[in-house]
Amino acid sequence: MESRYWTLLVLVAATLACSASPKPEPRSSEAEIRAIHAMYDAWMEDFEAKGPDGYAAHFAKNGGLLPPKQAPVLGKERIRVWVEDFTEQLTLEVAELNWDEVKVSGDLGFARYHGTGKYIFKSRREEIAFDQKYLDVLQKRQDASWEIVYHSWTSSDYDPSLWDTQWNTEGN
Repeated sequence: MESRYWTLLVLVAATLACSASPKPEPRSSEAEIRAIHAMYDAWMEDFEAKGPDGYAAHFAKNGGLLPPKQAPVLGKERIRVWVEDFTEQLTLEVAELNWDEVKVSGDLGFARYHGTGKYIFKSRREEIAFDQKYLDVLQKRQDASWEIVYHSWTSSDYDPSLWDTQWNTEGN
């Protein structure tokens, strides 16, 4: 009888030990991370070649921009209009872009990166250097390509003359 008791106790303890162990964190596959990097390359190429239409094409239908000190810009068409207004007033020159982290879990992912460059006001011929941090939420499309759900950024050297301008899209 005592032997059965110990056997049962060992089985219960083993079961509890197995169920209490933490589950391994899902790993982002290298293939998915390469696909996300390729999406970002295509996004910048399309923006340069097609302007605001190319920029907005890489967003989910109900995606959004979350610009500093502005209301969210929600929906592909509003993103296109916001970028059109932005590019009518400014030229963007990216000097450096560095990836901090890209993670994938199933059909969702995020990318965290930072970059430097300058904004050039077309009307004033004034340049403002930037040092910005970005955080994007991504989702996989049905065709297994990736799209941006939310694109957000903040500046290490916030300059109100840049973001408190007429393309501030309050009410979007």
